[in-house]
Amino acid sequence: AAGGFDDLKGKVTKMSTADGLDYLFFLPKNWTPEKKHPVLVFLHGRGESGGFDVTLRQSLPLQLNTNATAQDAFPFITIMPSCPWSCAMANEWQDATLQATTELVNDVVSKYNGDYTRVTLAGQSMGGNGAWEYAAMQKGVFSSLVVVCGYTRNMLYSTSQLGKQLKDIPIWVFHAHNDVVIPVDASSSVVRAFKEDQSRTAELRYTEYPVGPGPPMPEFRHLEGHGSYELAFRDGQLFKWMEAQKCSECSGPSSQSWDGTIRDM
Repeated sequence: AAGGFDDLKGKVTKMSTADGLDYLFFLPKNWTPEKKHPVLVFLHGRGESGGFDVTLRQSLPLQLNTNATAQDAFPFITIMPSCPWSCAMANEWQDATLQATTELVNDVVSKYNGDYTRVTLAGQSMGGNGAWEYAAMQKGVFSSLVVVCGYTRNMLYSTSQLGKQLKDIPIWVFHAHNDVVIPVDASSSVVRAFKEDQSRTAELRYTEYPVGPGPPMPEFRHLEGHGSYELAFRDGQLFKWMEAQKCSECSGPSSQSWDGTIRDM
């Protein structure tokens, strides 16, 4: 079977599930059936909804699609689902897409010898919001959470409610101080509140760039500071940290459950 995956190694491939979830898939160049591989789920931002054109022009997907160094060395089996256009309309990663993503994670882990104890969830911008909420609702899947230029939604839940759901998961948050799209306070205030929470057991890291770039595409370059993902997803320390986080209780479908409380307004 190993030979059958050679054409997937070290590159990004467009795929779809039987249920119609489109996604980009990256299999590490050094993939082997002999060992378990860490997994990464990456949630894109609002402007990338409904297709792959914008997704592939920036951030981690761009790196994995065009940067030979990244393609050679990136150790994660990477799943980058596409949120349909309805996500952009609703301005959220909707439950159905997130639940379909969990099913996809389970399929990928079993097919490609992924490691259930090392599945990182990362998201940027609207996907950063999606990552906060997905990690809070989907129990028993994620070993760590990475949120880049994201935000939470206080009209749906309080920061302390969110923190309660995430107290056992290691989190690393990134934001640029000069972000003109999502103010830096959308991250720093959440980090502050989580740090004050006495019940929190897991590590919490926060990186605030004094100045971040705009997105790399000319037509979005005026969105100054919002391209902090161009810095975060080139940071080798982040990837080492992700790989080191383990969720010993995460063992596959039998350990998983869904708790949608934070979105049940």
